[in-house]
Amino acid sequence: MNRIRTAFLLSLTASLLLAAPASPQVSSGLARDPLADKVLVVYNTRYPESVDVANYYINKRQIPDRNRCAIDAPSGDGYYLGGAAAYKQYVKMPVQNCLNAVGADKILYIVFTYLTPDKVFDEPAYPPYATRAIDSLVANIWGPSDTNYVANPYGAGVFSAANTYSPFVSLEQFRAANPTTRIYSVWRLDARTAAQAKALVDKAKTAEASGLKGRGCFDRRYADPLGGDTSYAAGDWDIQRAAEFVQTAGFPVTLDKEPAEFSATNRCDGAAFYGGWYSYGNYNDAFTWVTGAMGWHLDSLSLWSPRDSTSWAGGAIEHGITVTTGAVSEPLLGMIPHLDGFFKDVLAGANVGDAMLRHTSTLNWMIVNVGDPLYRPFRAAVPSPPPPPPPPPLRLPRHLGRT
Repeated sequence: MNRIRTAFLLSLTASLLLAAPASPQVSSGLARDPLADKVLVVYNTRYPESVDVANYYINKRQIPDRNRCAIDAPSGDGYYLGGAAAYKQYVKMPVQNCLNAVGADKILYIVFTYLTPDKVFDEPAYPPYATRAIDSLVANIWGPSDTNYVANPYGAGVFSAANTYSPFVSLEQFRAANPTTRIYSVWRLDARTAAQAKALVDKAKTAEASGLKGRGCFDRRYADPLGGDTSYAAGDWDIQRAAEFVQTAGFPVTLDKEPAEFSATNRCDGAAFYGGWYSYGNYNDAFTWVTGAMGWHLDSLSLWSPRDSTSWAGGAIEHGITVTTGAVSEPLLGMIPHLDGFFKDVLAGANVGDAMLRHTSTLNWMIVNVGDPLYRPFRAAVPSPPPPPPPPPLRLPRHLGRT
Protein backbone atom coordinates (compact mmCIF):
# COMPACT_ATOMS: atom_id res chain seq x y z
CA MET A 1 0.00 0.00 0.00
CA ASN A 2 1.96 2.97 -1.28
CA ARG A 3 1.08 6.36 0.18
CA ILE A 4 3.07 9.44 -0.80
CA ARG A 5 2.76 12.27 1.67
CA THR A 6 5.06 14.98 2.88
CA ALA A 7 6.22 14.72 6.48
CA PHE A 8 4.56 18.06 7.24
CA LEU A 9 1.16 16.97 5.92
CA LEU A 10 1.30 13.67 7.81
CA SER A 11 2.20 15.35 11.05
CA LEU A 12 -0.39 18.09 10.67
CA THR A 13 -3.22 15.75 9.71
CA ALA A 14 -2.51 13.30 12.51
CA SER A 15 -2.33 16.14 15.01
CA LEU A 16 -5.67 17.51 13.87
CA LEU A 17 -7.29 14.10 14.12
CA LEU A 18 -5.94 13.59 17.62
CA ALA A 19 -7.13 17.01 18.71
CA ALA A 20 -10.54 16.77 17.09
CA PRO A 21 -13.48 16.28 19.45
CA ALA A 22 -14.99 12.84 19.44
CA SER A 23 -18.14 12.42 17.42
CA PRO A 24 -21.36 12.09 19.43
CA GLN A 25 -21.86 8.73 21.08
CA VAL A 26 -24.82 6.79 19.73
CA SER A 27 -26.35 4.98 22.66
CA SER A 28 -27.04 1.30 22.20
CA GLY A 29 -29.20 1.16 25.31
CA LEU A 30 -26.49 -0.84 27.11
CA ALA A 31 -24.52 0.38 30.08
CA ARG A 32 -20.87 1.22 29.52
CA ASP A 33 -18.68 -1.85 29.86
CA PRO A 34 -16.33 -1.33 32.85
CA LEU A 35 -13.72 -3.38 31.00
CA ALA A 36 -13.36 -0.41 28.63
CA ASP A 37 -10.95 1.00 31.24
CA LYS A 38 -8.72 -2.01 30.61
CA VAL A 39 -8.27 -1.59 26.84
CA LEU A 40 -5.12 -0.07 25.31
CA VAL A 41 -5.70 1.24 21.76
CA VAL A 42 -2.64 1.25 19.49
CA TYR A 43 -2.55 3.36 16.31
CA ASN A 44 0.05 4.31 13.71
CA THR A 45 0.77 8.05 13.56
CA ARG A 46 2.08 7.74 10.00
CA TYR A 47 -1.44 7.02 8.76
CA PRO A 48 -4.26 9.43 9.63
CA GLU A 49 -6.77 6.67 8.90
CA SER A 50 -5.23 4.61 11.70
CA VAL A 51 -5.72 7.52 14.11
CA ASP A 52 -9.28 7.95 12.86
CA VAL A 53 -10.20 4.32 13.56
CA ALA A 54 -8.64 4.61 17.02
CA ASN A 55 -10.72 7.71 17.77
CA TYR A 56 -13.84 5.95 16.53
CA TYR A 57 -13.32 2.90 18.75
CA ILE A 58 -12.40 4.98 21.80
CA ASN A 59 -15.59 6.99 21.36
CA LYS A 60 -17.88 4.03 20.73
CA ARG A 61 -16.63 2.03 23.70
CA GLN A 62 -16.00 5.09 25.90
CA ILE A 63 -12.39 4.08 26.51
CA PRO A 64 -10.41 6.58 28.62
CA ASP A 65 -8.39 8.98 26.51
CA ARG A 66 -5.26 8.13 28.49
CA ASN A 67 -5.46 4.59 27.07
CA ARG A 68 -4.17 5.73 23.68
CA CYS A 69 -0.88 4.35 22.42
CA ALA A 70 0.88 5.94 19.44
CA ILE A 71 3.47 4.06 17.43
CA ASP A 72 5.45 5.44 14.51
CA ALA A 73 5.87 2.42 12.28
CA PRO A 74 7.81 2.67 9.00
CA SER A 75 5.38 0.44 7.14
CA GLY A 76 1.63 0.14 7.03
CA ASP A 77 1.51 -2.69 4.53
CA GLY A 78 1.16 -5.40 7.12
CA TYR A 79 4.68 -6.62 7.72
CA TYR A 80 8.31 -5.86 8.37
CA LEU A 81 11.04 -7.16 6.11
CA GLY A 82 13.31 -7.05 9.14
CA GLY A 83 13.02 -9.21 12.20
CA ALA A 84 13.20 -9.02 15.96
CA ALA A 85 15.12 -5.73 15.96
CA ALA A 86 12.44 -3.93 13.93
CA TYR A 87 9.68 -5.37 16.08
CA LYS A 88 11.46 -4.25 19.24
CA GLN A 89 12.11 -0.71 17.98
CA TYR A 90 8.81 0.11 16.32
CA VAL A 91 6.27 -1.93 18.27
CA LYS A 92 7.50 -3.64 21.42
CA MET A 93 9.23 -0.74 23.16
CA PRO A 94 6.57 1.91 22.34
CA VAL A 95 3.77 -0.41 23.50
CA GLN A 96 5.69 -1.28 26.67
CA ASN A 97 6.09 2.44 27.35
CA CYS A 98 2.34 2.94 26.92
CA LEU A 99 1.56 0.03 29.21
CA ASN A 100 3.86 1.42 31.88
CA ALA A 101 2.26 4.86 31.58
CA VAL A 102 -1.31 3.54 31.90
CA GLY A 103 -0.52 0.67 34.25
CA ALA A 104 0.75 -2.59 32.82
CA ASP A 105 -1.18 -4.60 35.39
CA LYS A 106 -4.39 -2.73 34.69
CA ILE A 107 -4.64 -3.40 30.94
CA LEU A 108 -6.18 -6.68 29.81
CA TYR A 109 -6.85 -6.03 26.11
CA ILE A 110 -4.65 -4.44 23.45
CA VAL A 111 -6.33 -3.37 20.21
CA PHE A 112 -4.29 -2.47 17.12
CA THR A 113 -6.12 -0.31 14.61
CA TYR A 114 -6.14 0.01 10.84
CA LEU A 115 -2.71 0.21 9.11
CA THR A 116 -0.63 -1.00 12.01
CA PRO A 117 1.84 -3.77 11.10
CA ASP A 118 0.78 -7.34 11.80
CA LYS A 119 3.69 -9.65 10.86
CA VAL A 120 7.37 -10.00 11.58
CA PHE A 121 9.91 -11.99 9.60
CA ASP A 122 12.68 -13.41 11.72
CA GLU A 123 15.42 -15.99 11.85
CA PRO A 124 13.29 -18.91 12.94
CA ALA A 125 13.98 -20.92 16.03
CA TYR A 126 11.85 -23.66 14.51
CA PRO A 127 12.40 -23.75 10.73
CA PRO A 128 10.51 -23.18 8.49
CA TYR A 129 8.34 -21.06 10.78
CA ALA A 130 9.89 -17.67 10.08
CA THR A 131 6.70 -15.61 9.83
CA ARG A 132 4.99 -14.75 13.09
CA ALA A 133 2.19 -12.48 14.16
CA ILE A 134 3.12 -9.25 15.93
CA ASP A 135 -0.15 -9.55 17.86
CA SER A 136 0.86 -12.92 19.30
CA LEU A 137 4.23 -11.48 20.35
CA VAL A 138 2.54 -8.52 22.03
CA ALA A 139 0.24 -10.88 23.96
CA ASN A 140 3.41 -12.01 25.73
CA ILE A 141 5.20 -8.67 25.54
CA TRP A 142 6.88 -9.01 28.96
CA GLY A 143 8.09 -12.55 28.29
CA PRO A 144 11.79 -13.36 28.34
CA SER A 145 11.96 -14.27 24.65
CA ASP A 146 10.57 -13.01 21.36
CA THR A 147 11.94 -16.00 19.49
CA ASN A 148 10.51 -19.17 20.94
CA TYR A 149 6.83 -19.93 20.99
CA VAL A 150 5.51 -20.49 24.50
CA ALA A 151 2.52 -22.16 26.10
CA ASN A 152 -0.29 -19.78 27.00
CA PRO A 153 -0.60 -19.88 30.81
CA TYR A 154 -4.24 -18.77 30.60
CA GLY A 155 -5.06 -21.50 28.11
CA ALA A 156 -7.72 -24.00 29.10
CA GLY A 157 -7.50 -27.73 28.71
CA VAL A 158 -9.78 -28.90 25.92
CA PHE A 159 -10.52 -32.55 25.29
CA SER A 160 -13.09 -32.43 22.55
CA ALA A 161 -13.57 -36.15 21.97
CA ALA A 162 -14.11 -36.74 25.69
CA ASN A 163 -16.36 -33.66 25.85
CA THR A 164 -14.30 -32.40 28.81
CA TYR A 165 -13.66 -28.69 29.27
CA SER A 166 -11.97 -26.64 31.97
CA PRO A 167 -14.27 -24.25 33.86
CA PHE A 168 -14.27 -20.75 32.45
CA VAL A 169 -12.17 -18.15 34.25
CA SER A 170 -12.18 -14.57 32.96
CA LEU A 171 -8.88 -12.97 32.03
CA GLU A 172 -9.44 -10.43 34.80
CA GLN A 173 -9.86 -13.20 37.37
CA PHE A 174 -6.82 -15.06 36.06
CA ARG A 175 -4.61 -11.99 36.17
CA ALA A 176 -5.76 -11.13 39.70
CA ALA A 177 -4.85 -14.65 40.85
CA ASN A 178 -1.54 -14.61 38.93
CA PRO A 179 -0.22 -11.03 39.27
CA THR A 180 3.24 -11.86 37.93
CA THR A 181 1.80 -13.32 34.70
CA ARG A 182 1.30 -10.34 32.42
CA ILE A 183 -0.33 -11.55 29.26
CA TYR A 184 -2.88 -9.70 27.16
CA SER A 185 -5.70 -10.53 24.78
CA VAL A 186 -4.57 -8.79 21.59
CA TRP A 187 -6.99 -7.84 18.81
CA ARG A 188 -7.09 -5.87 15.62
CA LEU A 189 -9.64 -3.47 14.12
CA ASP A 190 -8.31 -3.84 10.63
CA ALA A 191 -9.73 -4.55 7.20
CA ARG A 192 -9.28 -3.57 3.57
CA THR A 193 -10.63 -0.08 4.30
CA ALA A 194 -10.93 2.14 7.36
CA ALA A 195 -14.72 2.07 6.97
CA GLN A 196 -14.74 -1.72 7.19
CA ALA A 197 -12.50 -1.55 10.26
CA LYS A 198 -14.95 0.81 11.98
CA ALA A 199 -17.84 -1.44 10.98
CA LEU A 200 -16.37 -4.23 13.11
CA VAL A 201 -17.16 -2.09 16.16
CA ASP A 202 -20.61 -1.09 14.95
CA LYS A 203 -21.63 -4.67 14.23
CA ALA A 204 -20.48 -5.86 17.64
CA LYS A 205 -22.44 -3.15 19.42
CA THR A 206 -25.54 -3.71 17.30
CA ALA A 207 -25.54 -7.46 18.04
CA GLU A 208 -25.12 -6.74 21.75
CA ALA A 209 -28.08 -4.39 21.72
CA SER A 210 -30.47 -6.36 19.53
CA GLY A 211 -29.32 -9.92 20.16
CA LEU A 212 -27.40 -12.28 17.91
CA LYS A 213 -29.69 -14.14 15.55
CA GLY A 214 -28.91 -16.56 12.76
CA ARG A 215 -27.75 -20.10 12.27
CA GLY A 216 -24.68 -22.21 12.82
CA CYS A 217 -22.83 -23.70 9.86
CA PHE A 218 -20.10 -26.24 10.54
CA ASP A 219 -18.05 -28.12 8.00
CA ARG A 220 -16.21 -31.25 9.05
CA ARG A 221 -13.59 -32.72 6.79
CA TYR A 222 -14.42 -36.38 7.25
CA ALA A 223 -17.53 -38.50 7.61
CA ASP A 224 -18.12 -40.78 10.59
CA PRO A 225 -16.41 -42.28 12.44
CA LEU A 226 -14.32 -39.43 13.76
CA GLY A 227 -11.64 -41.57 15.37
CA GLY A 228 -9.45 -40.45 18.26
CA ASP A 229 -8.78 -36.86 19.31
CA THR A 230 -5.45 -36.76 17.50
CA SER A 231 -4.07 -35.65 14.15
CA TYR A 232 -6.71 -34.35 11.73
CA ALA A 233 -9.49 -35.98 13.73
CA ALA A 234 -8.79 -33.39 16.45
CA GLY A 235 -9.93 -30.62 14.11
CA ASP A 236 -13.10 -32.50 13.26
CA TRP A 237 -13.82 -33.03 16.95
CA ASP A 238 -13.50 -29.27 17.58
CA ILE A 239 -15.97 -28.60 14.79
CA GLN A 240 -18.33 -31.37 15.94
CA ARG A 241 -18.48 -30.11 19.53
CA ALA A 242 -18.85 -26.49 18.43
CA ALA A 243 -21.88 -27.47 16.35
CA GLU A 244 -23.36 -29.30 19.34
CA PHE A 245 -22.88 -26.32 21.68
CA VAL A 246 -24.53 -23.92 19.25
CA GLN A 247 -27.42 -26.30 18.60
CA THR A 248 -27.95 -26.90 22.33
CA ALA A 249 -28.19 -23.13 22.77
CA GLY A 250 -31.24 -23.16 20.50
CA PHE A 251 -29.81 -22.08 17.14
CA PRO A 252 -30.50 -24.03 13.96
CA VAL A 253 -27.34 -25.81 12.84
CA THR A 254 -26.11 -27.35 9.61
CA LEU A 255 -23.26 -29.84 10.12
CA ASP A 256 -21.70 -30.87 6.82
CA LYS A 257 -19.65 -34.07 6.99
CA GLU A 258 -18.56 -34.23 3.36
CA PRO A 259 -15.00 -33.37 2.22
CA ALA A 260 -16.24 -30.54 -0.01
CA GLU A 261 -16.67 -27.12 1.57
CA PHE A 262 -19.78 -24.98 1.53
CA SER A 263 -20.10 -23.65 -2.00
CA ALA A 264 -22.36 -21.84 -4.45
CA THR A 265 -24.56 -24.95 -4.59
CA ASN A 266 -24.31 -25.71 -0.86
CA ARG A 267 -24.52 -22.28 0.70
CA CYS A 268 -24.61 -21.10 4.29
CA ASP A 269 -26.76 -17.98 4.37
CA GLY A 270 -27.65 -16.15 7.56
CA ALA A 271 -24.60 -17.51 9.37
CA ALA A 272 -23.99 -16.37 12.96
CA PHE A 273 -21.55 -19.16 13.91
CA TYR A 274 -19.09 -20.94 11.66
CA GLY A 275 -16.26 -23.42 11.84
CA GLY A 276 -14.77 -25.49 9.07
CA TRP A 277 -11.80 -26.40 6.91
CA TYR A 278 -9.79 -26.65 4.52
CA SER A 279 -9.24 -23.74 2.14
CA TYR A 280 -5.55 -22.88 1.94
CA GLY A 281 -5.06 -19.19 1.20
CA ASN A 282 -8.58 -18.86 -0.19
CA TYR A 283 -12.03 -17.64 0.88
CA ASN A 284 -14.92 -19.75 -0.39
CA ASP A 285 -17.67 -17.22 -0.99
CA ALA A 286 -20.61 -19.35 0.14
CA PHE A 287 -21.86 -17.26 3.07
CA THR A 288 -23.91 -14.31 4.11
CA TRP A 289 -22.96 -13.16 7.60
CA VAL A 290 -25.50 -11.77 10.04
CA THR A 291 -24.55 -8.78 12.16
CA GLY A 292 -22.36 -10.09 14.97
CA ALA A 293 -21.27 -13.30 13.20
CA MET A 294 -18.25 -15.20 14.50
CA GLY A 295 -16.18 -17.98 12.99
CA TRP A 296 -12.99 -19.16 11.37
CA HIS A 297 -11.35 -21.75 9.15
CA LEU A 298 -8.84 -24.30 10.43
CA ASP A 299 -6.10 -23.88 7.88
CA SER A 300 -2.66 -22.48 7.19
CA LEU A 301 -2.26 -18.94 5.88
CA SER A 302 -5.87 -18.26 6.82
CA LEU A 303 -5.13 -14.58 7.64
CA TRP A 304 -2.11 -13.32 5.76
CA SER A 305 -3.38 -9.81 6.39
CA PRO A 306 -6.79 -8.35 7.32
CA ARG A 307 -6.33 -6.04 4.33
CA ASP A 308 -5.91 -8.91 1.87
CA SER A 309 -9.27 -10.52 1.13
CA THR A 310 -7.86 -13.56 -0.67
CA SER A 311 -7.18 -15.53 2.55
CA TRP A 312 -10.18 -17.13 4.26
CA ALA A 313 -10.40 -14.74 7.22
CA GLY A 314 -9.56 -11.72 5.06
CA GLY A 315 -12.37 -12.66 2.70
CA ALA A 316 -14.77 -13.17 5.59
CA ILE A 317 -13.94 -9.68 6.91
CA GLU A 318 -14.52 -8.24 3.44
CA HIS A 319 -17.91 -9.99 3.27
CA GLY A 320 -19.14 -8.88 6.67
CA ILE A 321 -18.08 -11.22 9.49
CA THR A 322 -17.73 -9.49 12.87
CA VAL A 323 -15.16 -11.70 14.65
CA THR A 324 -12.59 -14.02 13.13
CA THR A 325 -9.07 -15.27 13.63
CA GLY A 326 -6.38 -16.77 11.45
CA ALA A 327 -2.75 -17.66 10.97
CA VAL A 328 -0.13 -15.67 9.07
CA SER A 329 1.75 -18.83 8.05
CA GLU A 330 1.83 -22.57 8.93
CA PRO A 331 0.52 -22.65 12.50
CA LEU A 332 0.16 -26.39 13.23
CA LEU A 333 -3.37 -27.57 13.87
CA GLY A 334 -3.13 -27.69 17.66
CA MET A 335 -2.04 -24.06 17.80
CA ILE A 336 -5.12 -22.70 16.03
CA PRO A 337 -7.71 -21.47 18.59
CA HIS A 338 -10.22 -24.15 19.55
CA LEU A 339 -13.65 -23.40 18.11
CA ASP A 340 -15.56 -25.55 20.54
CA GLY A 341 -14.24 -24.01 23.74
CA PHE A 342 -14.59 -20.53 22.31
CA PHE A 343 -18.26 -20.93 21.40
CA LYS A 344 -19.00 -22.75 24.66
CA ASP A 345 -17.69 -19.81 26.71
CA VAL A 346 -19.19 -17.07 24.54
CA LEU A 347 -22.60 -18.73 24.71
CA ALA A 348 -22.21 -18.84 28.50
CA GLY A 349 -21.67 -15.05 28.65
CA ALA A 350 -17.94 -14.44 28.08
CA ASN A 351 -16.67 -11.66 25.85
CA VAL A 352 -14.77 -12.75 22.75
CA GLY A 353 -11.48 -11.34 24.05
CA ASP A 354 -11.45 -13.71 27.00
CA ALA A 355 -12.91 -16.68 25.16
CA MET A 356 -10.41 -16.50 22.31
CA LEU A 357 -7.33 -16.19 24.51
CA ARG A 358 -8.68 -18.87 26.84
CA HIS A 359 -8.73 -21.31 23.93
CA THR A 360 -5.46 -20.32 22.26
CA SER A 361 -2.71 -22.72 23.28
CA THR A 362 0.38 -20.81 22.18
CA LEU A 363 1.82 -17.29 22.26
CA ASN A 364 4.75 -15.76 20.34
CA TRP A 365 3.27 -17.53 17.35
CA MET A 366 1.13 -16.87 14.26
CA ILE A 367 -2.43 -16.06 15.31
CA VAL A 368 -4.16 -12.73 14.58
CA ASN A 369 -7.60 -11.98 16.07
CA VAL A 370 -9.85 -9.47 14.29
CA GLY A 371 -12.77 -7.71 15.96
CA ASP A 372 -13.66 -5.96 19.19
CA PRO A 373 -12.49 -7.96 22.25
CA LEU A 374 -15.24 -6.40 24.39
CA TYR A 375 -17.93 -7.89 22.15
CA ARG A 376 -20.19 -9.91 24.40
CA PRO A 377 -23.23 -11.07 22.47
CA PHE A 378 -24.72 -12.99 25.40
CA ARG A 379 -24.50 -10.95 28.58
CA ALA A 380 -25.91 -13.88 30.47
CA ALA A 381 -25.74 -17.49 29.51
CA VAL A 382 -27.98 -18.39 26.60
CA PRO A 383 -30.99 -20.10 28.16
CA SER A 384 -31.47 -23.70 27.25
CA PRO A 385 -34.29 -24.29 24.80
CA PRO A 386 -37.61 -24.72 26.65
CA PRO A 387 -38.56 -28.33 27.27
CA PRO A 388 -41.28 -29.76 25.06
CA PRO A 389 -44.79 -29.47 26.48
CA PRO A 390 -45.91 -32.47 28.54
CA PRO A 391 -47.97 -35.01 26.69
CA PRO A 392 -51.72 -34.89 27.23
CA PRO A 393 -52.93 -37.03 30.13
CA LEU A 394 -53.35 -40.64 29.23
CA ARG A 395 -57.04 -41.53 29.06
CA LEU A 396 -57.34 -45.10 30.16
CA PRO A 397 -60.36 -47.28 29.48
CA ARG A 398 -62.79 -47.16 32.38
CA HIS A 399 -62.02 -50.68 33.47
CA LEU A 400 -58.29 -49.82 33.78
CA GLY A 401 -58.65 -46.34 35.26
CA ARG A 402 -59.15 -45.22 38.79
CA THR A 403 -62.54 -45.61 40.35
